[in-house]
Amino acid sequence: MPRSVMLLEGRSIVITGAGSGIGRALAVALATRGARVILVGRRAAALAETAMQLPVGVRSLTVVADITTAAGRAMIVESCRNDGLDILINNASAIS
Repeated sequence: MPRSVMLLEGRSIVITGAGSGIGRALAVALATRGARVILVGRRAAALAETAMQLPVGVRSLTVVADITTAAGRAMIVESCRNDGLDILINNASAIS
């Protein structure tokens, strides 16, 4: 049976909860496959650590935002205005 493979080169992917754990691992893996990653989380320092782990030359953006607030969600939408959004990975937990 043929395998289906999603091409990620040049796709814009928002990853919430990108500052650690599964979100960080997804960001690194998807960036390695050529995706533009938009890293979203509440902690700027944690997002910066994730960004440092991305391959050199990868297009990325960090958005410090709390997805549990309307203002936080609006910031995420605004960050996608120029390049669009192909994939949303809603990985963040609302639990502190």
